Amino acid sequence: MNIKPILDSLNLVYYEYDSTNHIIKAKNNSPKSYLQRELTKITYYLVSKNIVFDVLGNKSILVGEKESFFSKLKRVALS
Repeated sequence: MNIKPILDSLNLVYYEYDSTNHIIKAKNNSPKSYLQRELTKITYYLVSKNIVFDVLGNKSILVGEKESFFSKLKRVALS
């Protein structure tokens, strides 16, 4: 699933999409209040389009799958 056009339509300033790992990550040095607004905006849109996602502990969004032990190991190994 290519969600890049969807994210481009949201005009995100503080988040960017990593297509290799299918993660929407916050850019470095972003103010927390703005991150929260964009996180809400992104998750609302993903839910409205019935796209499966999982919000990770660092406020990143894993798109297209739910977080599992093996997916976490795979992501860490690729980093």
